[in-house]
Amino acid sequence: MESTVNGPTRFMLLYYAGTAIFMMLDYVLGINVRLTFLDPYPVWRMAYYGFCFVCLALILWKPSWAAFIGIAESLLTMSLIVISTAARVLIVSDEMIESGRGFVTMPEMINAGIAFLVVYVGYMRNMRNVQGDR
Repeated sequence: MESTVNGPTRFMLLYYAGTAIFMMLDYVLGINVRLTFLDPYPVWRMAYYGFCFVCLALILWKPSWAAFIGIAESLLTMSLIVISTAARVLIVSDEMIESGRGFVTMPEMINAGIAFLVVYVGYMRNMRNVQGDR
């Protein structure tokens, strides 16, 4: 493991280590703010949590990859949020009209905000690296 861990890398480490907390909130308290787009698919949700632990292991192994890993995983999360929300909102059904389903929920907004924050931190770290290479 590389000896220097800067602030953005530390943030990514804490974020992916926090997957355990996100899982406990999700499975113990029923509060899912990390993978809201996978609520209807519990097996895929568990697999994605496993993927987040793989991201943590990769960052521990190679801290210089932290920004790339954070950006890639969070862009995937944001893309899946957009796709799942668009599909739910754009495909109108009788059940949707009767139940009011289709609106974006607070946990989904929190999930999108978390993913955006990770992308931002990773992007800023990469920009500093590029500027330092000149």
